[in-house]
Amino acid sequence: MERLTADQILSIVEQNYSVSEFAHGLWEKAESINFDSYSHNDKVGRRKHALATLGLGRVETVEIEDFYLTHFVDHDVYIKTQYFYSSYSGERFYDYGKEVRPVTKTITVYE
Repeated sequence: MERLTADQILSIVEQNYSVSEFAHGLWEKAESINFDSYSHNDKVGRRKHALATLGLGRVETVEIEDFYLTHFVDHDVYIKTQYFYSSYSGERFYDYGKEVRPVTKTITVYE
């Protein structure tokens, strides 16, 4: 599998998903992919098929405080999507598609 850059990955994502679908990892929602050989209830199979068809490989998505972090494992690319939630309007996404890298920091706390 060819390693993709964050810009290449985001281009593929923007052509196939809404920001909400991307942030929540709803890969089986891609309308451009033929899922005829998969049951509608087979979300795992549909998800794997979509990711393989789009060339995105293995993906892990986690929610951390006020953002979603999507790690494209096979490409070693991390994409951060920030949001806020209100009971009136639900989730609102901003700062979509920012590439980030894990950074280890050491802190000193005095008690």
